Formats: sequence, C-alpha cells, structure tokens
Amino acid sequence: MPICRFLNPILFVIFLLLVQCSSPDPDREANRLFVEAYRYTEEAREIERDDPVAAYEKYRGALANIDKIIESYSETQVAVNVTQQQTRVGELTIGELRRIVPVFQARARALESFHDLSRYLTGRIGDDVTKAEQQIRYARWVQNNDGPYSKILDEVAQSAHLHWNTEVSDPIYHQLTSAYASFGEWDKALEMADRIQDRLLLYHSLENIITGGYVRQAENGEIAPLLRIMDYVSPTEEIRLLTLVAEDLFDREMGEEAEAFTGQPIPGPEGGDELDHIDALTSLASMYATRGSFDASRSVISAIRDIDADYADFALRDLSIELARRQKMEEANEIVSGFERSYFRDTSIAGIAIQHARNGMVTDALEMLNTLSEELSETTNARIEIAYILADYGDKERSDSLLEATNPLLENINSALQQTEFRLRMVEIYLMRNERSQAAASLERTEETALQISGAGNRNQMLEEIIKKWIQLGRPDRVLDIAAHLAMDHAGFRDIMTDLLKTSIQADYHDLAGSLALMTENLHYYRYYITGLYLESKSLERAANTSYDIRNYYWRAKALADLAHYLHLHGADTSTTSQKAASDALQTIQRIRSDRERDEALEYAASRFAAANFTMNQELESLAAKLLGNIEM
Repeated sequence: MPICRFLNPILFVIFLLLVQCSSPDPDREANRLFVEAYRYTEEAREIERDDPVAAYEKYRGALANIDKIIESYSETQVAVNVTQQQTRVGELTIGELRRIVPVFQARARALESFHDLSRYLTGRIGDDVTKAEQQIRYARWVQNNDGPYSKILDEVAQSAHLHWNTEVSDPIYHQLTSAYASFGEWDKALEMADRIQDRLLLYHSLENIITGGYVRQAENGEIAPLLRIMDYVSPTEEIRLLTLVAEDLFDREMGEEAEAFTGQPIPGPEGGDELDHIDALTSLASMYATRGSFDASRSVISAIRDIDADYADFALRDLSIELARRQKMEEANEIVSGFERSYFRDTSIAGIAIQHARNGMVTDALEMLNTLSEELSETTNARIEIAYILADYGDKERSDSLLEATNPLLENINSALQQTEFRLRMVEIYLMRNERSQAAASLERTEETALQISGAGNRNQMLEEIIKKWIQLGRPDRVLDIAAHLAMDHAGFRDIMTDLLKTSIQADYHDLAGSLALMTENLHYYRYYITGLYLESKSLERAANTSYDIRNYYWRAKALADLAHYLHLHGADTSTTSQKAASDALQTIQRIRSDRERDEALEYAASRFAAANFTMNQELESLAAKLLGNIEM
C-alpha cells in the first residue's frame, strides 16, 4: 500500500507532462497555419492561368487554414489580426481570398465537361443581350442532339424577367420567341412575345411564330392567343400579320376562317402611315385574289379606297389579272373597263394577256398585246413573258418573233434597272432553249446595262444574277471582272457574296469560290463560310483543307471547331480526326491576341464540342484550362 501511494503522484506528473507535450503551443500552431496559407496563395497565383483546377485547390486550402485559425486559435494574435482584416495572405486580403475561392471553384467545375465549360462561358462574355444570344444559340445546337435545350432557354427567360430595362429584355424575349417557335413550343413562344414592349420587335417576333408554323399546326385552327397579342402591334403591321395568318389558313383548307378577317372592321392607318398601310392592304387584297377569294379581296380594296381612291386601282388591277387567270373574263373585263386612267387599263390588259398565254390562249394573248402602246414597259414585260411561255411550249418560231420585236424596245426604256431585269429574262429563255451562244451574247449586253444602274443595292442584285447566269453557262472566267463592280460597302453585300460562294461550290467551281473570297475585305470570314458549305455537302477533305488554310486564328479556330463537331457527331471518315480538329482548334485559340476574340472563340468551340458530346479528356482539358485561366474574372 505505501508503494502505491508513492507511485500515484509520479504517474500523475507523467500524465500532466504527456498532456502538455500533446497540446501544441496555440501561437506557434496559428503561425504555422498562416505561413502555410501564405505559401498556398503564392503557389496558386503562379499556376492560376495554366491550371485553374490546381489553383482552386490551393486557394481553398489557404482559406481552410485561415478559418481554422479563427475557430481553433481565436485567442492568438494571428487570429485577432485575421479577424480584424489587419493582415494579408500574400497579396490578398482575407476578404479577397474569400471572394476568389468560389470564382476558382466555378472554373474548376467548368472543366468537368464541355457542357459545363460552355455554360460557364456563355454567362460571362459580352453584355446581357450577347450572353443571351450565345446561350440560345447553344440551346439550338444541343437540341439537335437531344440535349437539355429547354432548361437553358428557361434560365435565359428567368434572367430576362429580372431586367427592368426593356432595351435589354425586349431583344432577349425576341430571341427566345424565335427559339421556342423553332422547337414548336408555341405556348412559351407566345408567352415570350407577349412580354415584349417594343412594337417593331413584337411584330417580328409574331412574324417568326407564324412563319415557324404556329397557324399550320394549331389544333382545330385555334389561334386566338396569337390574334390577341397581334392587337398590340401597329395597324399596318397587324395587316401584314393577318396576311400571313390567312395564307396559312388557306393552306389548311380553312378558307372561311381566312376570309372572316374581312368581316370585321379593317384597321385604319396611324398618322403619317398611310402609304405603308395602303401597301399592306394591297398585299392582303392580292393574296385573297390569288387564293380565289374575290369577295374578300373586294372588301379590302374598299378599305383602300376609303383611305385614297387612286391607290385602290393598283389592287383592282391585280384582282382583274387573277380573275382572268381563273378564266372569269366577264368580271375581269368589267374591272378593266371601269378604270378611268389608261395606265391601269393597259397594264391590266398586259397582265391578262400573260394569263391567257399560260392558259393556252396564245392567239388571244397576242391580239391583246397589239392593242397596247409599245412605249409602256408592261407591254415589253408581257412580250418577254409570253415569249418565255411559248419557248416552254416548244413554239420557237413565235417565241423568236416576239423576242425580235422586243429587242429594239428595250433600248427605249429609261430605267437601267428595268431594262436589266427584262434582258435577264431573255437570257433565261435562251438558256431554257439551250441556245448558249445567244444567251452569252445577250448576257454581255445585260452587263453593260446593269453597270448603268445608279443605286448600289439594285446594281449589286442585278450583278449577282448576271454572275449566276455566267456560272450556269459554265463560264467562271467571266465572273471575277463583273464581281469587281460589286459595292462591297453596301449593307446587303454579305448576303450576295455568300449566295455567290454557295452557287460556285454547287457548280463545282471551287477555285472561283476562293477567288471571290479573296476579292473581299473579309477574306477570312468568307473562307470560314466556305468551310461550312463543304461540311453541308459532306466534302470533308475540302472542309479540313480550307479550315487549316485560314490565316486568321479567330476564324480558323471556329472553322476547326465546326469540323470537329461534324466529324464527332457523324463519325465521318477523313484524314483529320475529330480529336485532332478539336485539339487544333483550342491550340489555335491560344494564338489569338485579342482578349475578346479569344474568349468568344473559346465559348464557340466549347459549345460546339458540347453539342457533339465530346469527352473532356486529359489533352483537351489541359488546353481548355490554359485558355480559361486567361479570362478576366
């Protein structure tokens, strides 16, 4: 017993010593954690551009150390300094460290898949409208591959709801309307359109819904929701939309419903909008006439007459021609005889003569032409149209006779535009008859006339048609000289050039397409466009070669991304693999100097890869990580 009493105090002291040894000094441990946090942040800063995933782990570790100091060693001086924001972790304040960790966490998660990367990037590049446009474009791409398009669109819609500025929200709702309509989600399309405040954007959105097939697909032709929203556009725009709706109803053999619009009061024009309104009503009246709804057409013409009686004659002329086309000559003649102005009487007769020829009554048509003044351009037009009809019938003799009689008249037409249009129609006649030498000679004369057209837009359109005719004739050698006269600074030039490139590729004139692109100020864009044409036609080797030949890194990267998307999605067999094209696209993006273009190209590539279900393998992840690290936070 005495021995036990003697040992117990010794054991207790040993126990205390062991406890003290196992309990580190709080200040020392806090300092150690802080120094380690400092080291983590410095290491993270060095690698954050090349490896945001590893940088995230280090920033997260640094923040974990700081939180541990505060929680476990709160009485130390280090904890006090940290809590009172009196110290920095490397170059970062504690607040900055707390903000940067979730930023790099988002970047790390973005590299888990191309879908995640695309979703991350589309929400960060450009203004709000641009971001929405990118997200909607991506939704369209993934929808083609059964992707989560609806969720993406719904998120864009939610973001638009939060905007008080309609200059931002309206364009987004407009884009959403078009997207939902293209997917056949009519209720959502109408909901987005109904939120648009700008009347012109609302008009275009409703136009997209109608042309997208809403009326053609509506169950039992029930379109009341659409008609309700149409009340908010201008009266003129409402008439144009009603014309589209009525046409679709006629296509569904719902003529009564289409004609019912004329049984209601027809909207009148707003102040200062009379001419546009009359033009819209004239189109509506002509549409009804074309569909054989002559009473409806007359009702609309009556509305035109209430605005301006003189303009009603234009619609009446169209009505008389349609009546003649349906061989209702008594009614047609009644309209013609009722015209007070000879211009409308003669131009109606010219149109009726063309309809007679189409109905096989060529002799009657020619007799009618003989009653008209040769100075009237409509007479010249009727001669050429009937010559075309006769050529189609195989009646070369009478067709030639009309052309010979018409040629001298063309020189007397003051309008270079109108004269060019007539000459192009004559070229079509020679081509139809396979008279290539005559077509070429006529086309040369047409060129001379076209170059006299004063307006750049009209001249460009006519030169485009002439170029297409030379391509059709197998004469690409004539194209470049004519193309040099195109006004490249005109707003419609891009559409014309892309159309010509498409025509050249379809005709197998690949060198011509390249030369046309070379003539422009946007060579790289047009080479990118040519790549897309090759992908559409499944000319994969040409697509690959053209992609790699693009000198501009931005457009080359986009072309390679499109190539990778196509190859991966379709499993196509070519010397360039989808993996190589994807890798080359990302490496090309690294060479882009402009921050904005580099970020846009990365977003584009990521979205294309995601839409094709690319896997984020080690090589692609490494390349994407370096690019992601260069994006401003």
